[in-house]
Amino acid sequence: MNWQQIIQKEVFDPLEKEFPERPRNLAEVFQRAVETHADQTAIVYEGQHVSFSALGDSVIKAAHVLRNQYGVEAGDRVAVLFGTEPTFAISVWAALAIGAVVCPMNIRYLKQELQYQLELTDPKIILLDAELLDRILPIKGEIPSLKAIFASMDDPPEGVYPFSVLTNGPVPEATPYRFVEETDPAFIFFTAGTTGRAKGAVNSHRSLIYSFLRARISAAGGQSSQVLCIPIPLHYTGGCKSFLGGFYSGTKCIFLKHWKIEELLEAVQEHKVTNLFALGSIWALAVASENFSKYDLSSIQAVFYGGSSTPAAVIKRISEALPHAPQVQGYGMTECNGGTVEVDALARPTSCGMPNATTQLRIADEDDSDLSANEVGQILIRNAQIFSGYWKNELATEEVMRGGWYHTGDMGYQDEEGRLHIAGREKDMIIRGQENIYPAEIEAVISQHPSVGEVAVIGVPDEIFGEQVQAIVVPRSGAEIGEEDIRQLCQEQLAGFKVPKFVQLRNQPLPRNPGGKILKRELQSSG
Repeated sequence: MNWQQIIQKEVFDPLEKEFPERPRNLAEVFQRAVETHADQTAIVYEGQHVSFSALGDSVIKAAHVLRNQYGVEAGDRVAVLFGTEPTFAISVWAALAIGAVVCPMNIRYLKQELQYQLELTDPKIILLDAELLDRILPIKGEIPSLKAIFASMDDPPEGVYPFSVLTNGPVPEATPYRFVEETDPAFIFFTAGTTGRAKGAVNSHRSLIYSFLRARISAAGGQSSQVLCIPIPLHYTGGCKSFLGGFYSGTKCIFLKHWKIEELLEAVQEHKVTNLFALGSIWALAVASENFSKYDLSSIQAVFYGGSSTPAAVIKRISEALPHAPQVQGYGMTECNGGTVEVDALARPTSCGMPNATTQLRIADEDDSDLSANEVGQILIRNAQIFSGYWKNELATEEVMRGGWYHTGDMGYQDEEGRLHIAGREKDMIIRGQENIYPAEIEAVISQHPSVGEVAVIGVPDEIFGEQVQAIVVPRSGAEIGEEDIRQLCQEQLAGFKVPKFVQLRNQPLPRNPGGKILKRELQSSG
């Protein structure tokens, strides 16, 4: 059997018997939610309260225009570049409703970074914030499939349409929805890779729907929240999935596009937020605020965080401020649709926890043979939220999914109770807050400088963000280069969060193994 057949037999066959009445696609999810929660508030954004019914009208209008006027077919890609705002929700649901594949992209990326992702996914439509037009217009000619660009502005330049033309018309009499198969692709989320280029992880309608069901039956998060606040960009798997899942359960979502930490705390207090989907780094900033104790956060029912490790001091401070709320820390990845392992962070601060209700987990050696308790090996995972493969990269898909298990590249062990503990990462990827940063990409930029002889980029511990970027540079013989020269070069070509916070200049060659590979762990340990 190939890996898809193994996953079907071992994961989906039992679940399909358990959930026979599940929705079969996200158009059905959206339609049910609008009908069930019509008069309830779906989104609160900058003082606006958007009901499920009003959002439903906007989505069906946009879906109609995209399908009938711009020829978007099932399987066509639609790139979405909005922050945490209603236009993101309209764009995503409209594309999903007609069977298109949504490609959320990082709004902090610069032109070169976006060009790679757009060329890979080859979208027919781009929907974006007007502030990003200057990054897209110079490269639109490199996307042969592109038929239209819609931007959030009233008077766009030639060749660009205002986003409002999608939603200003009448509600169509005939539904434009396409109810596609549950195994059809719904999203392409970009994930990490050690080659310096992100890969597009394809998520099916089925994988998203099972993630909603998992949230309902999970021991850690079984109760659906009444008010959800998402202070992170929605192009992240976790943020997007939380919003979609909240819509599925009729939850009011508080969208914050731009905010400072005290504005976030004020929003929690004002809207009586019950579920704050935040990174460990956001909680670290919150508890560090001198006004943290002044806000009434008693509405929060549970504290969820992930994206990177959360310092013990932050966990302790949260428990002091919110003694009634359990803290749940998650471990997961885009390929498995976010969280796969959850733990009570107070009771088990050194563990990632137990696999959730729909996840199977193994620890294996280099031959994929099972290891005993407390033996360190690679973490292998399969679950109902598993991705369908990497877009246009069958070779990489077969490699990570061999034997019907996703090979995470992370090293860990399970204790006698089956709880997962992380021992380290086999991959070189740096996790700064929620951002996945690929050292090879930054190294390629720094290597362009004529005075650079060698360069290695590593992650170094940070109390707020989990990790920061450090560049270790060996100048060419006789050449001179300063730290600011390195940073300026990176600022010109990379998103701000990728620019090294620390630059170390050294005279000695970088340590290498006999095969010539730089020994990054040695650099980290000598840090």
